[in-house]
Amino acid sequence: MASSAPHPSAPSHHPFSPSSSRASSRVRRLVGHWVHGWALTRGVPAPVRVPHGHRLDVGVPGHRVRHVMPDARRIAELSRALSAPDSWLKVCGPREETLAALDPRWRVGDPEYLMCAELSPVPVPVPEPYVYRLNRGGAHHRGRALTTEGATAASALMSTHEGSAVFDKVVTEPEHRRHGLAGAVMNALGRTARAQGVYTGLLVATEEGRGLYEHLGWEVVCEVTPAHLSR
Repeated sequence: MASSAPHPSAPSHHPFSPSSSRASSRVRRLVGHWVHGWALTRGVPAPVRVPHGHRLDVGVPGHRVRHVMPDARRIAELSRALSAPDSWLKVCGPREETLAALDPRWRVGDPEYLMCAELSPVPVPVPEPYVYRLNRGGAHHRGRALTTEGATAASALMSTHEGSAVFDKVVTEPEHRRHGLAGAVMNALGRTARAQGVYTGLLVATEEGRGLYEHLGWEVVCEVTPAHLSR
């Protein structure tokens, strides 16, 4: 997918409207791109396609396996069937549908949002006195805004999959916030993606982060409800 801009003949409703069959197809595709990109940035095995969506064998303490579902249609069956501790669910779509069907053994996390943006070709420089550094780490890129002493003030990871750039671990250190560093780092990573022929950005944001990304031009694709089966 080269661009998130709608085709001139597209209908006037929001492109991610749940009432549109076309939107459902797009959401499924974007969820698949995000899952694969997330695996690349985290250095975990590629996701496995399963009937309910995607399974990732993360294999770290507290996060053994992750199931990502593009909708809640199979959540009741899956949440009852799973029993392994440290299993996670990420269910896309209206939160109330997930909560109504989820087995009560699962601990539900705060709302999250899959978000999408067309990557800008216009440079947004890291403000002085900070400097930008780009590093390649395996299958992903890491962008950083550094202080004059060389400490990391802000950073983000980015990987690409089938025409989408997936952003992850976007962090600004508390003492360096409100300088536009995260936006500048993401802009630079986005231009790195564009140089590779990738023009669409994806990420999953917290409720707090959603406002920041909307200010930067990102739009919500769908809600994401996380749930955890603890020990």
